[in-house]
Amino acid sequence: MRSRRSGISAVVGTAIALMIFFTVVIPMWIYMQNVQTLFMDEVSRRLRFEIEKVNENVEVTTSLQPPELNPFGYRSVVVTLRNKSPVEVVVPAIYVESNRAGLQKIENQFKLAPGEVIANRTIYYIGEPDEVVIVRVPTLRGNSFVSNAIGPKNLPYMLIVQLNNASFGYWYRISVDAGPVGCVIHRSDLFTEGCRGRAETWKFVSSPDDLNIIAAFNVAPGLYSVRAVRCENRPCVDGSEPVSVSVNSHTVVELVAGRRIEIRTPLPLRVTSLLQNYTFVASNNTDTVMVTVPFLVTLGNNTEPLFNVDVSVEVLNADNLTATLSSPGSGQIRIKRLSPGETYFGVVVFEVTDERRYAGGYFVYRISLVGATGQVSLENYSAPDFESAEEVGTVVFCRTGSDDRVYCRSP
Repeated sequence: MRSRRSGISAVVGTAIALMIFFTVVIPMWIYMQNVQTLFMDEVSRRLRFEIEKVNENVEVTTSLQPPELNPFGYRSVVVTLRNKSPVEVVVPAIYVESNRAGLQKIENQFKLAPGEVIANRTIYYIGEPDEVVIVRVPTLRGNSFVSNAIGPKNLPYMLIVQLNNASFGYWYRISVDAGPVGCVIHRSDLFTEGCRGRAETWKFVSSPDDLNIIAAFNVAPGLYSVRAVRCENRPCVDGSEPVSVSVNSHTVVELVAGRRIEIRTPLPLRVTSLLQNYTFVASNNTDTVMVTVPFLVTLGNNTEPLFNVDVSVEVLNADNLTATLSSPGSGQIRIKRLSPGETYFGVVVFEVTDERRYAGGYFVYRISLVGATGQVSLENYSAPDFESAEEVGTVVFCRTGSDDRVYCRSP
């Protein structure tokens, strides 16, 4: 009996042990596996969240609407959001921080796909010219992005307008008009009522040396129309076509004056020798004589200023003597600039040598205009474009003989 009972006890014990293993140990093992899986999923989700949070990048641009669009003369704040990240970004609200009204929350939620751009005219208005606002944009992942400060007198960008080929002695009106989004103010009006939908400035071309005009404006981000108009005693009669420009940074716009000076050829440019066509030079016992030839280069009226006017001097031929150019040694003279109606006075010197003591001789010289550049048209002119491009003269060298007579040899 005892051996049978002990056998039954062993079987029961084994059964109890198996029941405990399958009812306690295996479920515990399965639970631990599930906990580990949940932990790894949470770690992976958290890591992915942190990576997405790091990669979030929203560009916040703040602009203003012109006060002319508001019946009360206020400037609406326009916020542009650009998602520059590879993940979707959710913006639950927008906060406008003002130095006048403090922090204001705007209940607008935005969902931006990668690369998406959203422009939103907020319900916040700027009424005071000295008010400055900053827009803060939080995201659901915990990031926060901030715009630049902006206000009617604190616009972030500069718009430089350069007008080329302006006409001497005229007024020019340079104007900048803002579109539905944008606000502009001229630099000289920074301490007035603030930016508006249009700004202009007047420039007078007082010097023919500087026919380019530069005007500077402060602008908010937006689309603008830029124009320059030529005015005569302030009534404006001619101007360039308006140029549309989108401003998202400091911008330079180049315009060309609508009406240019009409340049007709041949240009009234003339070279004239102050000596007669035949000039006689006498010498007693000197074999070498320095002959000075003064000349004039004259630019007439009703044309454009010229710069780099090149003059060439040369000896064409000599008979019974030697004639070389002493000054300028290179035979080239450059006149840096000539204004209409201006005259340049120049001098060339020839060295004449007659070592054979014959009955004199002569030489022929030529002073010619080679080329020039127009200051307005930037055209390169050559000799055929000038009214009188060369001057030819003859110098006769006479010697005194032993009989006190003067002997000359001429062509």
